[in-house]
Amino acid sequence: MIQKNASVVVLIVNWNGIEDTIECVNSICDSNFKDFELYIIDNNSQESDSKTLKKQFGSNDKICLRFYDKNYGFTKAHIKIFKEELITKKFEWLLLLNNDVTIDINCISNLISHANTNHLDITSSKMINYFKRSEMDNAGHRVISTGEIIPIGSGQNVDEFDENFVNLGACAGGALYKKSCVSQIGFFDDYFNTGYEDAELGLRAFLTGFKTGYCASALVYHKGGKSIKKVFNEGYAIQNQKNILFTIIKLYPLPLLLLYYPINIFRSILIIIICLLIYKWNISKIMFKAIINFHFKDFKIALIARNKFQGSSKTIPWYKLFLQLHSFVKFDIERAWEYLIKRSPSALDKYR
Repeated sequence: MIQKNASVVVLIVNWNGIEDTIECVNSICDSNFKDFELYIIDNNSQESDSKTLKKQFGSNDKICLRFYDKNYGFTKAHIKIFKEELITKKFEWLLLLNNDVTIDINCISNLISHANTNHLDITSSKMINYFKRSEMDNAGHRVISTGEIIPIGSGQNVDEFDENFVNLGACAGGALYKKSCVSQIGFFDDYFNTGYEDAELGLRAFLTGFKTGYCASALVYHKGGKSIKKVFNEGYAIQNQKNILFTIIKLYPLPLLLLYYPINIFRSILIIIICLLIYKWNISKIMFKAIINFHFKDFKIALIARNKFQGSSKTIPWYKLFLQLHSFVKFDIERAWEYLIKRSPSALDKYR
């Protein structure tokens, strides 16, 4: 029996990760913030996970267990629970946590306090490497002018992120969303599966006038994409590249779309050629397949999503987004130095 009308609803998705999920849930229950309801969604894990969840948490009146009959992925599992149970439920805040995180005892309290004080609709936690706690995992998102939405602070020293700041969205592995914001602009877009859904939602919130920011005192310790590693293959890599193109077309104001979309495609072709010349054929293959597949299969879907978004949402002037964009030139020079000169492996090098 779950308690009624708590101010915060917490969502965790489990998929064959029971040990991590138990540790995550225990850290939430140990929090100094008690006014929460916790939904654990099992994405059709092995039977032992289901049995353990029922045994561990079935009698806890703060926890609601949901067992799905198939793996909906991260995005669609959240969409399903929100549409079926949460959209009509009375609560103020929605807290999303990856199952492979633990939270500091003050995390939820600090998130809510910071969001209230600064009138934020989406609040990023200070996500720290679980195994190397001097190293940042994520402090929210920034947007490159050609449409790539990337994490802030990944791999940097945690001491560099002790101050709060404005960003353009949160990593859903540890993020607080105001329910009124999500109810107004919609939750995750079901084009996505596992990855980029939080980036698109953050940018969509910014474009519709909602406020997003980072809370340096809300500590979340992340084990580093354990769920992602389970689907870490070429298809996932191709989808990630398509996600970028979809988001640009759906959300970018027309002046920025006309300017940066052709540049994005030109850059992609140039990267394909360079990678062929330096024998990184897997990267060339992934990017080529993504461009072809998107434009022949998903381009129309993106246009429909754009028309729906532009037709139903009042958005900020295009130049306000332009002022927030980070230069792709600077970004590409940094990446060329890292991956071509220093020969460091890129994310796409991991897909074989």
